[in-house]
Amino acid sequence: MNNEKDFNLKAERFFRKIETFFNVCIVVILLLACAYVISIIAIDFIKPTPTPKIILHVINETLLVLIILEIVWTILQFIRENRILLSPFIIIGIISAIRRLLFIEAQSSYAKHLSMEELYEVIVTAFVVLVLIIAYYLAVKARKIESEIEEKGRSSKF
Repeated sequence: MNNEKDFNLKAERFFRKIETFFNVCIVVILLLACAYVISIIAIDFIKPTPTPKIILHVINETLLVLIILEIVWTILQFIRENRILLSPFIIIGIISAIRRLLFIEAQSSYAKHLSMEELYEVIVTAFVVLVLIIAYYLAVKARKIESEIEEKGRSSKF
């Protein structure tokens, strides 16, 4: 029985090391992608006369960098704490929805008016942003309550 427990512990450690290795590889790939997007942003900034289209492109790509960095941060937190937090995913959702709103705005700025489809999409996306903000607030509040309970549990043991 003891040998089986030792084997299970060693197997679990081994697979955790493999998981950590792949997570680090993913972080490196994401950071390289981030560097690539930042270089595209820099090239767009160098252009002599930035047009509104270029400026919107820069904003869109900057938000993409924020999404990538938030994913990197989430993976690093998972490696360190060995648990996944909800709030980074909500932030990614908020940034993604805002990015989509900016894209729709960019498209409509070249048209004379918004189509009904685009108008519905703006309304739904704005609603999604509102719901995600409420969800983020609740997630942060729940995490705070959870840490207070853990703190009370630790202080009552002593």
